Amino acid sequence: MNNNNGKDIFEWQVHEEYTEEMHEVLFDGLHYRLEIFIAGQGNLKKYHPSDYPTLYTEFQRISDKQSAFKFIREFGLPNGQAENLNQILMDARNVQECLRLYEALKQNLPLRGIDLEELRDKDRVNASEKLKKYSKKYIQGMGEKAWFQIILDKVKAAEQERTPDQGREALLQHVNRHLEGVKPVLAYYKGEFTFNRTCDSLLQYIYLQIFDLISNRNNFVQCLDCGSWFTPTKKGMRFCPPLPGQRKSSCSNRYYVRKHREEN
Repeated sequence: MNNNNGKDIFEWQVHEEYTEEMHEVLFDGLHYRLEIFIAGQGNLKKYHPSDYPTLYTEFQRISDKQSAFKFIREFGLPNGQAENLNQILMDARNVQECLRLYEALKQNLPLRGIDLEELRDKDRVNASEKLKKYSKKYIQGMGEKAWFQIILDKVKAAEQERTPDQGREALLQHVNRHLEGVKPVLAYYKGEFTFNRTCDSLLQYIYLQIFDLISNRNNFVQCLDCGSWFTPTKKGMRFCPPLPGQRKSSCSNRYYVRKHREEN
């Protein structure tokens, strides 16, 4: 941790305007349409992400274009001046999966359903490729339905075989990869020279927050409303904490409004 009362010198910027552009790219013979968010030319507001200790939770709440825009307008683009929407969505999901994996390892829970391959940042092998892998061994001498069911069972079994060692390896690779741009620096704060850190992007700072929380052996719980993981500040917390300056959790408000509507 830094010694500046929790305040890192790292700054990030929020532009007054952000625009959206559609780009077509050709990859492996196929055309793809990408939605790109681009920082505008308006006024620029700089801030210290360390003023928002739950920034990593806010980032996890990105689940679609609307929530991505909301985050960007408040905190800026995660990686720079222009960014692909699909990449932002994937990064937000990976932060959530990273913390889900950490809690599963900490509590000795099964690792089913956690995509370790994606957290390792390797190319994901889809189900059709796995079917091809198993088909040669089982197709001979069996009816189509029989061998296909065996293949599916094998695929399912492979998905479930996740050892704690594999989980720890994936977690370490994922977090450390996103800390590569973090740099220790000597800073001058309140009349003293002190240790501090700086980053190349907002996404790196989000992983620096996660690094600090895990290093300090914090527990994480999953929000009952949005599904994001956060560190509770008091016993029994079930919803994401409010941002600085806010009195109540927006997740708590939304959850109870929805429950009220369902009951009436």
